[in-house]
Amino acid sequence: MCVILAFLASCFILTSCLKDDFNFDKMTKPVWEPNFSLPLVHSKLDLSKVLGETGGDSLMFEDPNHFLTLIYRDELYSQTAEDAFIIIDQQYLKNYQFSLPGGMNNGDSISNMYNDNIVFVNSNNENLDTLTLKAGILNFKLNTNINHNAKIEILMPTVTKNGVPLGAVLPLTYTGVPININTFVDLAGYKLVFDHSGGIFNKLPINYKITLYNIGSPDLSPYDFNFEINFQNLKYLRMYGYLNQKDYLFPFDTLSIDIFKKSWFGNFNLVNPKLMVKVLNSYGFPLNINFDLLEAYNPKTPANVTLFGYPYPFTINTPAYLGQVTEASFVMDTTNSNIRDAINITPHYLAYHFEGHANPSGLYTPNFVFDTSSFKVKVEMELPLHGRAWDFYIQDTVDFEFEKVDELIYANFKLNILNGFPIDAKIQVVITDSLYVPLDSLFVGEQYIVQSGVLGPDLKVASPTLRYTEINLPQSRLTTLSNARKLLIRARLNTTNSGNQVVKIYSDYLIDVRLAVQAQLRMDLNNY
Repeated sequence: MCVILAFLASCFILTSCLKDDFNFDKMTKPVWEPNFSLPLVHSKLDLSKVLGETGGDSLMFEDPNHFLTLIYRDELYSQTAEDAFIIIDQQYLKNYQFSLPGGMNNGDSISNMYNDNIVFVNSNNENLDTLTLKAGILNFKLNTNINHNAKIEILMPTVTKNGVPLGAVLPLTYTGVPININTFVDLAGYKLVFDHSGGIFNKLPINYKITLYNIGSPDLSPYDFNFEINFQNLKYLRMYGYLNQKDYLFPFDTLSIDIFKKSWFGNFNLVNPKLMVKVLNSYGFPLNINFDLLEAYNPKTPANVTLFGYPYPFTINTPAYLGQVTEASFVMDTTNSNIRDAINITPHYLAYHFEGHANPSGLYTPNFVFDTSSFKVKVEMELPLHGRAWDFYIQDTVDFEFEKVDELIYANFKLNILNGFPIDAKIQVVITDSLYVPLDSLFVGEQYIVQSGVLGPDLKVASPTLRYTEINLPQSRLTTLSNARKLLIRARLNTTNSGNQVVKIYSDYLIDVRLAVQAQLRMDLNNY
């Protein structure tokens, strides 16, 4: 509606530029007092143009009968699994002592077998079954004080790539100084399968075979073999196990309801507004979403309404398999909530805050995730344009500047509005200086310039209504405009029958605006 009102500002600007269309060099009299009439505006507006840009993530939905619904949307995303469940660097340290038996001769050899487990310590106490890695490094270090030759055979039977276990054979040649080994393995593409036997979780079995070759050096045993294994910068593609309970914290957020942004105060009642919340979960575990704030807010009034009627907690089930996305939603309408009260305050925003809780029961259940798994929360406000409004004020401010006021004797503006909407509008335009100090107003009181179309029995406008308005500005009022810098445009809207009639808004409704001006000028041609 403010789009229509802005025509009142543009008409002044248009008339101030008319002198550019004349060739004053051809005039012989020093003073010229032309009187002219000309059209300024002819425009047909549907609802999208009357409202202006809806802004934000919003849309106007039209059903097969051309009935309109405004929809405002917002989305929030959780962390991905890769960011939520980080596999921290792991370090394994082990010392083995090796003693030579008596009676060994030069060239003899002896082997010992050792079995152990590398136990992962996880940041959220996750109990892991398998990890498929897309990146990572295994760093193997060994130092020993042995003074003979040796061979170290290492096997990690449950760490495999293409079915082949991770292993290494490390020959050690004594050269007179302690032996140190530092080697690296790229773990991309490896699958880690963890053992949970004996009630200890997150175990990777590791087997060692140490073979010592007597080269005739003195027997200085027991010899120390100090092993250090580091798993570094692990990035997984898939993870299975029980990932434990985890909280997902979200910042406070708002859904902008732009249709009410220019509202001032008044009454706005919709028959069936709705608020829908939908959660899409690709995490392989159950989720609870708990709202601790869901509030409609109008900062101008100010007024707020806390909504009730939503489930607490809101549970989202586990996908059946890795890669599936489960959906769950709830709808708040006039039958199960106070959403109508929330819309009645013409809220500019819907404020909300919630938390997510993984594995809320705390019971051990199999979980699974991709690195990209997450959950998404969609909030959608649906406003079917079926209802009534009364004493509903909207206000806007536009910049305005008027030059050469002294050349105007008078200006009469003639406004014809053929209205196909079921809405009446009374208008007032206050003219102010740059500091918003009022200088004049366009009308004495509010002026009735838009009259509702005539409704049929189906609540649809059967025929438009024409309203004619004339605005006379004599020179005494025009002089005030020289200091004008702002126009404060205020409209009081009512649906049909002073807001007592419920109406519907359709896409084929139009408002036809025609604006013309008749003006008398007094121009000193010596100035041109």
